[in-house]
Amino acid sequence: MKFKQWIAWHLFELGYLAVLAVLPFIAAIKSVATVLISGLLLIAFIAVIRKITRKLVDVDGQTVVISGCDTGFGHALTKRLDALGFTVIAGCLDDGGEGASKLRKWSDSGRIHVVKLDVRSDESVQSLVKYTKKHSEKGVWAVVNNAAVNFLGDVELCTMDQYKSIAEVNQFGVIRMTKAFLPLIRECKGRVINVTSAKGRISLPSNAVYGATKYAIEAFSDVLRLEMRKFGVRVIIVEPGDFGGTTGMLSPKSVIKLGINIASLEGNILHLVSPWQHCRLRL
Repeated sequence: MKFKQWIAWHLFELGYLAVLAVLPFIAAIKSVATVLISGLLLIAFIAVIRKITRKLVDVDGQTVVISGCDTGFGHALTKRLDALGFTVIAGCLDDGGEGASKLRKWSDSGRIHVVKLDVRSDESVQSLVKYTKKHSEKGVWAVVNNAAVNFLGDVELCTMDQYKSIAEVNQFGVIRMTKAFLPLIRECKGRVINVTSAKGRISLPSNAVYGATKYAIEAFSDVLRLEMRKFGVRVIIVEPGDFGGTTGMLSPKSVIKLGINIASLEGNILHLVSPWQHCRLRL
């Protein structure tokens, strides 16, 4: 049982089904049998080597800083990392809101720190850095730039204030957080994890405001990865697919917090349609 788990169940089942499918041919053609068996052995060998060389993280209270934890990915990731034993600094735009309250009540481990964070503000980000230094005994293992807001509207109809407001969170907020925490990340040879979007690769109508910021962070992350390689710091891009409806990114409350006039958005917000129901991870 342990051996099957070790080489991964999906590889074991795939090999098992493949053998059953070609069993009649194996009995009839020796050359085919030799090729197939060699292929299966090669797959098994690669799986074993990957398992042996894979480095697992020994979780011992390392600190992970996450932005945008009021709802969505940041909220769920905070709970998951707490369960794994990490110390989590959860940045919430509304530290007195429902999402922040749920995180405070989530566990009695004492490892979740809910802190007010507005990624648009230099003062707010620097305050978070000071708080993190005070509460990160094991060092900062990772910074997850998750805070973002979605926006849909045709290029011609969107105002310059709307372009600037979205970029201030999705683009400059990520850059502001990254620059502020890089010294702490370098000390631990940690990692910067930027949550972008599939729309940072694929252009769709009515997505210029949002997509432009995600394309920008893709480029920013790629450059940062090259610069941080000499320090042993990893830069990771996470590209979610169609999850806008589950993260609250288009809720009226989220839009109001950005200081955008709801009335000006009603004619621009379109329905969410995306055939890309996946999440890509690029290292």
